[in-house]
Parts: sequence; C-alpha cells; structure tokens
Amino acid sequence: MIENWENLKNEIKAYLLFIKISASELSSSEKRDKILEAIKQRCKEEELQKYYNDLQRLVEESGDSPHNESIQRIPDEAFVVRGGRNLPEDIRRGTGTHPCGVTGISVECALGLSVKELAINIPHRQVGVTTVGEVRKTEGDVIRTSGRSPHHATLSGLTPEQISNLLMPTYPNPAREQ
Repeated sequence: MIENWENLKNEIKAYLLFIKISASELSSSEKRDKILEAIKQRCKEEELQKYYNDLQRLVEESGDSPHNESIQRIPDEAFVVRGGRNLPEDIRRGTGTHPCGVTGISVECALGLSVKELAINIPHRQVGVTTVGEVRKTEGDVIRTSGRSPHHATLSGLTPEQISNLLMPTYPNPAREQ
C-alpha cells in the first residue's frame, strides 16, 4: 500500500489518465486493484472521492468491475428519490460506503417507475426527487446497489451541498398520502 498521501494523489491522477487512454488494458491491470483498494482505505478528501468514483465508473463500464460483475448502467431518464429533508448536514450524516465499495447516499431509482412507486419503501414524510441525468450533469453518478428494495441505488461522486441542491425542494411523500 502506498504510504505517502501526496504520492497516492499523484498515482491516482496518473492512473486515471492511463485508464482513459488505454481502457482495453483494464482487465489485465494488477495496479488497478491496488489503486482501488488504496483509495477505498484513504478516501477522505472530496477530490479523491471523485477520482475514486470516476475510476469505479470506468471500471464498471469496461465490464471488469471487482465489486459486482452484473452492474447495469441506469438510464439518465430514471427518477432518483431520497427521503428526508435532504439538507447538506442530512446528506453528510447519511453518506457511507456500501458493501460493494461504492461511497455515497442511499436512494431509490428505476426507469419506468413513478416517484410514488419508488417512494413506497421510504418511511419519511418528505422526499427529494431528481433524475440520473441531472446527477451525471453535475459529474456524479447513480449506481445500482443492493438494499431493502429491488430499486435501491447509491448516489455518489458529489458533495453534500451538490446533492442537497439536486434533491431540493422536498415534497410530501406521495406514498404516505392518504
């Protein structure tokens, strides 16, 4: 594992450039696995979290994900729904690393389902709503991950403030209305 933090940041930047130039070599890269593990262990700075999410997305799109070999890209048109007030401090509190290695916040997301259908498993009285496309325009992503429902996903790659802006204002949870 790399000991020096500055060296780690430089390694990540260099490796991302390498991947962008030579994505076809991902499946044979031992360094990729070392970098992914090092980043997971030390990802405290937002900039490095973004590098990790970018790297993970590139690996997943290549079909060579070390986390989940059956990950499917969620279409841009899919709704993203999260319960609660969705203030930056709420997002900070709710941020964590999923067992598959994706760091972000839990959301409900699926193409072809309404906000009400996605909100059924959300216990909060209010929800924030955006689309996968809006998240990607802000340079984040929504990745299918396991959870309490079949529509669980993780929104990653953005600051709590950016996420809050996407999910505000909140609305009464349509699945809780009488």
